[in-house]
Amino acid sequence: MKTTKFLFVLFSFVGLWLAGCSDELQSPVTPIDQGSLEKVIITNFSFSHFPIGLTGEGEVKLVGGNWILKDVGVTELFTSSDPLAAGTAIHYLSATFNAITGECPVHGSWTLTPDAKPHGWLSQRS
Repeated sequence: MKTTKFLFVLFSFVGLWLAGCSDELQSPVTPIDQGSLEKVIITNFSFSHFPIGLTGEGEVKLVGGNWILKDVGVTELFTSSDPLAAGTAIHYLSATFNAITGECPVHGSWTLTPDAKPHGWLSQRS
């Protein structure tokens, strides 16, 4: 009886093992089809930004001794030696800062529109 159970379990495992082995990939698509295999190029740059106007969006109020800014739109001029990091940006700021010292954390988001595309930009990306 023990021999029969042992053979049954052995053949079951061998059958499952053989059914699971195949020459076909288990992934429905090949790695090439999943995305680009190009090397990622990281470009370090520095920039300066200067406010040049307000968009009129957002809310500013004085509560106690704190200025509270919520999603205030600021148009800024970004300057950089890298053409992709130079242009005009719309910056949406949110902050709560001390009205006397001006200290505060600021957070938000911005969208930069470059002034011009660098030479050879299309040939590098295609």
